[in-house]
Amino acid sequence: MVKLDKSDLKWSAAAIDFEGCIGINKFKRYDGYGQEYRYKVVVAVSMTTFQCLLKLWKMWGGHLYTHDTKKPNHRKVYGWSLQGSAAIKFLKSIYPYIVEKKDQTDLIVKNSEYLCWKKGRRYTDELLFIRNQLWQQLKDLHHKTILSQEFDSHMEQIKVQRLNGNPSQEVKIKSELQGNLQSQPEVVDRSVNRIAELIK
Repeated sequence: MVKLDKSDLKWSAAAIDFEGCIGINKFKRYDGYGQEYRYKVVVAVSMTTFQCLLKLWKMWGGHLYTHDTKKPNHRKVYGWSLQGSAAIKFLKSIYPYIVEKKDQTDLIVKNSEYLCWKKGRRYTDELLFIRNQLWQQLKDLHHKTILSQEFDSHMEQIKVQRLNGNPSQEVKIKSELQGNLQSQPEVVDRSVNRIAELIK
């Protein structure tokens, strides 16, 4: 890896914010000692261009790969990823500069002691329970991010409909949006003020 400065850390954080994914992989791997599931932190970025991913790889190491596209008219997708302790170290490094995925990064960084692999470490029931809880919390945060992006998309549609003078379609979009928010209360704290301005 190359020596990194503040601008490199900011650039890496932006790559994660806009094109990246932060997760905890849960997978079965029976080791003969009673442990059925393993948990591994994963950071990944996918793009249709390769140069940015190559830059990430040169700075942080990890893995480069390609996604096979089933549809011939789709462009090839490239990917970069870090796993385990390397992913946790990466998130700690960019933590001061991450914005969009701050909650997800915060969860990993503040609980890294439970997620790092340590040689000779005994996987107690308590540790496995904590890891499973962190895995579920990160899934919930990811779902909240998707709903927030859906909210932003609906807001843009409403603006377009207003400009085009189509009130019936605008009312339909508002109705769908309100239904989504009511069924997902965790998103309301972020969006209630914005939607109130638009549906007066």
